[in-house]
Amino acid sequence: MKDVFVPTQNYNHFENLCGELMSSSAGIEMAAIIGRAGRGKTTSAQRMVALNPYVAYVRFEDRLSPVALIREIAFAVAGVRPGHTQGCMDVIRAELARSRRLIMVDEADRMGLKHLN
Repeated sequence: MKDVFVPTQNYNHFENLCGELMSSSAGIEMAAIIGRAGRGKTTSAQRMVALNPYVAYVRFEDRLSPVALIREIAFAVAGVRPGHTQGCMDVIRAELARSRRLIMVDEADRMGLKHLN
């Protein structure tokens, strides 16, 4: 019965936050969604991606270097993986200049400072 999605109060809050981030009406550029494992954070993010073409999703994995993470973000927003950091940043900037996008990085709490910077 995985094809049934029941929006909870927390999902509705998540959806509202995503709307605020997309419209920038709250002046927010970044937000963190935190909670215990198994509470629906990933499922909510994946649902938002499925319903909105302006939302990109990247799942952080420990094996990803900072450059590899930037490449995955470039692929999520533009469908390409340039070989160098600057090329990735150029692609991301160009895509975001065309239209405002929401980029979700799942498991971001596992990233080190190099990734966050």
